[in-house]
Amino acid sequence: IKYFTRLFSVVALLCLPAPLRAQQRDIPFGTDSHIRYNPHNGKYSVWINGKPVIQDACAWYNEKRQPDTLPAARSFTVTPLADELGRGKKFTITSLEDGMEKQQSFYVYQGGSGFYTALSIRGKGAHARSMSPLADALLQLPYEDTVRALKVPYDNDAWVRYAVTDLAATDFTSAEVTAVYNTVSNQGLVIGSVQHADWKTGIALKGAGNRAAQLSVIAGWTDSTGTRDYLPHGIVTVADTLCLSPRILVLPAADWRKGMEQYAVANSLAEPRYIFNWTAAKPFGWNSWGSMQTRLTLNKAKSVVDFFADSCKGFRNADQTLYIDLDSYWDNLHTGGMTGDFSELEAFSRYCKKRGFKPGIYWAPFVDWGKTPRNVEGTHTSYAATWTRVNGKYRDIDGARAMDPTHPATQKRIAYLINRFKGAGFEMIKIDF
Repeated sequence: IKYFTRLFSVVALLCLPAPLRAQQRDIPFGTDSHIRYNPHNGKYSVWINGKPVIQDACAWYNEKRQPDTLPAARSFTVTPLADELGRGKKFTITSLEDGMEKQQSFYVYQGGSGFYTALSIRGKGAHARSMSPLADALLQLPYEDTVRALKVPYDNDAWVRYAVTDLAATDFTSAEVTAVYNTVSNQGLVIGSVQHADWKTGIALKGAGNRAAQLSVIAGWTDSTGTRDYLPHGIVTVADTLCLSPRILVLPAADWRKGMEQYAVANSLAEPRYIFNWTAAKPFGWNSWGSMQTRLTLNKAKSVVDFFADSCKGFRNADQTLYIDLDSYWDNLHTGGMTGDFSELEAFSRYCKKRGFKPGIYWAPFVDWGKTPRNVEGTHTSYAATWTRVNGKYRDIDGARAMDPTHPATQKRIAYLINRFKGAGFEMIKIDF
């Protein structure tokens, strides 16, 4: 009895932890780097050049942000990968919960130094306002020198700017992408979304020491000062049976600046441009807001044309083109509003072309500076019907009132004004979104 009792105890001790250790799956990428995934609890760590850099990351699948770390039956598959980003392997972990199929995938491409990760939910009622394939992780950088983090703004409204902070003092959410890097060698790590059609994504960092930070990628990020949103992110779904997170790139880089360029290339591959390819020389020129600003007149604009024609003949691009752009307050050159007299604008365009230049103009098509309930240009609809409301209140930024870009009157106004600009002879428009 003693023999079998001891034998049973030894076998039990050996058998209990062994399956857990055996479940650890390594996903190789780059050189001497791998992801170590534990299907038992859904957590993973990222080893770069043999050192653990991202530790105990997990996923969440909805806006409750509940980590998907409970014990579950998670299957592991490897399939060949060939898509717009290249060729390689796709490593997928699948589990079932309440009739929903949940998957986390890791994409590793031939010749790449990093990897991508994304989530999916399949089944009736599959939708979410927030998802994260990389959350609640400890970022630990193996650098001896000062480590800094880059904050990228969502837009350029309200004079917001890029910012860099020492990692220990970092407490921000960067829009779509961030970089953390060694200030001496510039070695670093770039983390960012490469898909933006359905999600606004933030990369949240909070310093946990000179070379460490808490890290979460938040697909479904909205913030009143960061993204100008006063409502939660909208629901993302395909027919309420499929929900896909954006694909997130984790990219180690010998020089983080080169890494950001690689990130830009990845974006262009993941979501190719849908406008025509520009084949002419790079356009550039003069813009009235730089100095003239509110004091713009027809005579002053003509004087600028004369200056570049007579005294600054070398300021041209590769095909000898120069744009002369009337920025905000070009309405000093017309009367009667947007439907009124454009004769001075037409005179400027003719004069600009006569002297060998291309005339440009400025417009902000999604805001109303007037903020009075008159008819929208080109329609019989009142402006009041197009003003965006959030929780019953209008949204004004820098004196302009936001218009709903999906409203038919807003869209007819855009077509009407662009046709007027073209009719007045303008060949370029600077759009303020």
